[in-house]
Amino acid sequence: MVFLTRLDLVDLLREPGVDVLVPDAVLDELARLSQDDPAAAAVRSTPWIQVVPTPAIPDFLRAWKLGAGETAVLALYLAEIGTRKDVVIDDWKARRRAEGLGIPVQGTLALLLIAKSLGRIDAVRPLLERLRQSGMYLSDQLIHRVLKRAGE
Repeated sequence: MVFLTRLDLVDLLREPGVDVLVPDAVLDELARLSQDDPAAAAVRSTPWIQVVPTPAIPDFLRAWKLGAGETAVLALYLAEIGTRKDVVIDDWKARRRAEGLGIPVQGTLALLLIAKSLGRIDAVRPLLERLRQSGMYLSDQLIHRVLKRAGE
């Protein structure tokens, strides 16, 4: 969500019949970073995004010491298992933990590739550069792989 906001592409998450849920712990984490965080503002002002209470965090999730937002997203999925399609997480450690639990996970880069394949964006390359400039770590190797998949 944070990086999609930086690209002004939150609407990529909008799909008919798909609920976009954000645990309130994610907003709390963003507010600790900055009171005027654009991602938090986007979540609060986008009517099709639902902020939901963070469910109880299982002890094993706490032990992993992930960020509060990532932990809340995984806890929400586990609390509603079988009713959610996948989760969006960019943090590498959290993604690996989610995959270990069998949780289908997407990241911002996968969403960009999907958006391009559906014709919702014209090109991935300029967005990757903007992501790098906005603070997302992207190795040259990863950028090369993504651009290859995008046909760019």
